[in-house]
Amino acid sequence: MARITEMPRPIQPVWIYDVSNPVGMKWPNKVDDVKLLQYALNKIIAKEKLPDRNGKPTLGPMGMEYPPIAQLKVDGIFGRKTEAALKAYQGSSIQGNRCVLADGQADPVYKYISELGGDPISPKNMTIMTKVPGYTMYKLAKDMISLYGKMMDDSELPVEVQTSLRAQKM
Repeated sequence: MARITEMPRPIQPVWIYDVSNPVGMKWPNKVDDVKLLQYALNKIIAKEKLPDRNGKPTLGPMGMEYPPIAQLKVDGIFGRKTEAALKAYQGSSIQGNRCVLADGQADPVYKYISELGGDPISPKNMTIMTKVPGYTMYKLAKDMISLYGKMMDDSELPVEVQTSLRAQKM
């Protein structure tokens, strides 16, 4: 179920919306995790044109141009359109935030954060902390702040995601 992950002290933002399980074609996807991802991707697509590599390219002034990815239906089903939007987003560089591996999967960040403990500058912790920016859910949070000046608000998220977040707080 979708969740909020508290980030380690030196990492900003201090918390992110996170998936509870990996999301992608090869995973048994949870509806609320997929809806969180679809909703977040739609927020990005509303502000940034991501190229639809599955679409028919046209010749433009800079060479071949792909049409922009269309808004996703926030239905909790991880299908071809969601995968295409995720890969397009993962390969993008929004406002200087580096891209992540464009593998069409969104892995949970909290599992890696939970491995932190003890000395904050130990080799193990430094390795985990340098991996965090490479996770899609973390990049979504950073890009949301860059594009909108704030994180998504709980009240605007799909109902299933809000329910999951409330259950986590209890």
